[in-house]
Amino acid sequence: MARQMGPFYFTGTYNGMVGYKVGNDYFFRAIPDEITQTAATKLAAEDFGVASTCGKLIRQALHQSMDLKQEHRLTNRLNKVLAKVIRKDTAHLAGSRLVLPEHLSLLKGFAFNKETKLDTVLLGIEAEIEQTAFITVNIPIVSKIKRTKRTTHVEIKAIAISADFAGGTFKQTTSEAILIDVHQPWKPLELTMPRPGKETALVILQVRALEEVNGAKSVFEDKNYCAADIIAVLPPMPVIEMRSNSKPSLKKIPALLPTKHHYGKTTIPQLE
Repeated sequence: MARQMGPFYFTGTYNGMVGYKVGNDYFFRAIPDEITQTAATKLAAEDFGVASTCGKLIRQALHQSMDLKQEHRLTNRLNKVLAKVIRKDTAHLAGSRLVLPEHLSLLKGFAFNKETKLDTVLLGIEAEIEQTAFITVNIPIVSKIKRTKRTTHVEIKAIAISADFAGGTFKQTTSEAILIDVHQPWKPLELTMPRPGKETALVILQVRALEEVNGAKSVFEDKNYCAADIIAVLPPMPVIEMRSNSKPSLKKIPALLPTKHHYGKTTIPQLE
C-alpha cells in the first residue's frame, strides 16, 4: 500500500485504484485483476466473518459503558483474537464454526488501549473477581500508580458484558467509579455490579488519570495514563431446571470454572 500525499484525498475506487483511510492517514493500492479463492479460503472467510460480527457486538457494548475513546486499530486487534477463538471450535466444520464459551478465555488480558496496559498504570495490581448474582472485583493492593506531576487522582471502574453471540444481543453493567488520591497510601477497594446476564461475562477494569485544580477534576487525554483491560472471563451461570414433584437441579454446563478468578502477579509486591 502507498500513502496518499494530497492535496486531495479519496476513498473508494478510482482509475484502477482503491483509496482508504486508516486513522488520520490516507492510503491507496491497485485493484487486483482477479481474486481467486479456494474452497478452504472461502470457508476461512466465513469463519472470520463470524469473528468480525462478534467483535462488533463487544465494541457496541463498550460504546455504552467505557469512557476511553476506541482507537482506530481496535477492530482489527479484537477480530484477530476472536478468530483464534473461532479456530478453537473443533466440534464444527470450517465455515460453520462458532464462538464457544469455553474458548473465550483467550480474551483475558486483552487491552482496549493498545498504547498502555492496565498493569503499567496500576503497577503490581492484584485482583480477585467473584461471581454470584453480582460480580465483585476486590483489589487488595497496588504497589505504585504511574502518573505525571499533575496527576492528583485516578478513577477506577469495573464493567461487565455478557453477549449472546448467536442471537446478536448484549447486556452490560458498570460499577460505581471510585476516585483514588495518588498522594495517599493505597487502601483495598471493592467494585460491585449486577451480573449482566447468564451468558459468558467479560469483566473489564478501566483506569483514568485526573487532575484537580481549584476543586474541579478533569481527565487527562494522554493514552499513557489510561487503560482498560479484560481481567476475567466468567463462565455461563448454571441454569436451574424446575421439575414437577422434585427438587430443582442444575443443568450441566461444560467446563464450569470456579466462581473466584484472579488477575495480576502471583507475588504481591511491597507497597512503596
